[in-house]
Amino acid sequence: MAAVALQKTDEAAKELRRAIKDLGLVGTVVTGTVGQRNLDDPYFEPFFREANDLGTAVGVHWITGCFDSPGQERFKDPYFYIHMVGMPFNLMIGIMTLIGGGVMERYPKIKFVFLEIGAAWLPYWMWRMDDHYSRSMHHPEGVPKKPSDYIRSESCFVSCEPDEDGLAHTAGVIGTDRIVFASDYPHGDCDFPHSVTKFRKRSDISEETKEKILWENAARLYGIG
Repeated sequence: MAAVALQKTDEAAKELRRAIKDLGLVGTVVTGTVGQRNLDDPYFEPFFREANDLGTAVGVHWITGCFDSPGQERFKDPYFYIHMVGMPFNLMIGIMTLIGGGVMERYPKIKFVFLEIGAAWLPYWMWRMDDHYSRSMHHPEGVPKKPSDYIRSESCFVSCEPDEDGLAHTAGVIGTDRIVFASDYPHGDCDFPHSVTKFRKRSDISEETKEKILWENAARLYGIG
């Protein structure tokens, strides 16, 4: 995966094309917010237009130390607090703005994947976005479908942790074809070398679903199957 910086969006588009076409990489990863800009900012249109032309995967992940994530500014320490709010808030804002700002609607060939905060948060966020979409007077423009419809399409994937609670519920809500496995290797809090074993031992999801999450979905997401 190419870690492409979005501060200069025209250069980011060029670097993305180089990474995919010249280097043979299978996708890119960006942050859910970029400084004071959200991902639906028109400033990023050249990058997303290029990603759509390439039909590539775009991972969304908080990159520690790159930009402050919303909520992080409240804490100087301990790192426990900073990491707790930095990861989920960044991705929740990322998916909200990509859907609400019409990015997923305009660029349906991009496969977005939201990484490394588990998958159990997504059904709640889907419900909340749908609720606002259907009830709010401030309906987002250029978004003809409910937010959950985008999440259940090929435009959206989410990663899960080996032993997280709520995974079976998430699979029931978004479908078993939208979830990929995250080992979190080589971070110090990962389950290596037992992450796959832990996942394989789960009794709350079927063996067929495990195969999808461990391999088949990621192969489709990244075009490597």
